[in-house]
Amino acid sequence: MPTRRYTDDEVAEIFRRATATVQPRPAGEAGTSLAELQAIGREVGIPADRVAVAAASLEHGEVVHTQRLLGLPIGVGERIELERKLTDAEWDRLVVAARDTFHAKGRQRSEGAFRQWTNGNLQVLLEPGERGHRLRLQTTNQNAQGLMMSGLAMAGFAAVAATSSLFAVAAKGEKLLLLGGLLGMLGLVVLAAGTVRLPGWAARRRTQFRALAELAARMTQPE
Repeated sequence: MPTRRYTDDEVAEIFRRATATVQPRPAGEAGTSLAELQAIGREVGIPADRVAVAAASLEHGEVVHTQRLLGLPIGVGERIELERKLTDAEWDRLVVAARDTFHAKGRQRSEGAFRQWTNGNLQVLLEPGERGHRLRLQTTNQNAQGLMMSGLAMAGFAAVAATSSLFAVAAKGEKLLLLGGLLGMLGLVVLAAGTVRLPGWAARRRTQFRALAELAARMTQPE
């Protein structure tokens, strides 16, 4: 016998009736506990430890920031407060994960209580925090930024040439107009080359940063 499938309206009615019989929470127990969140996560296939790490990142003030140019993301970063300081072995493990994630050896450096792993514009920084260490991950796409600025500059020169053609004699005005058109077209091509991949690049970097932040949070979670 085929499994019964419900329409959207039937689903809404089923949950309306189900929740109508749920006893209200006692006063002072508003919201959902971590255990309840983990139970919900298990129902949809999310491991309990990942739910705990996500909840900890929310509680401990995880900050995600995006640097933009013309409304497009040219830089992304993430910061999370860890429960305690990372040990040397845990920091080494985090560096190995960063190398695997970004397929780069990178360079390590330590100055007092500060540690860092960098590869070009990629930075994984460990610094003193409120409870233990603060992990900061950040990067910028300087190649895209350079192309965008070059495209804008060409478009600016094109506008100047086109405007100048209005006040020049006929022959010179035609040349200026042609030059402005060529610069404008080239500027648009260069600008497009710098912008077309930015959204995907930023999304990929955010996902990679989140994975490294979750790894550090798991390592410092209380037993």
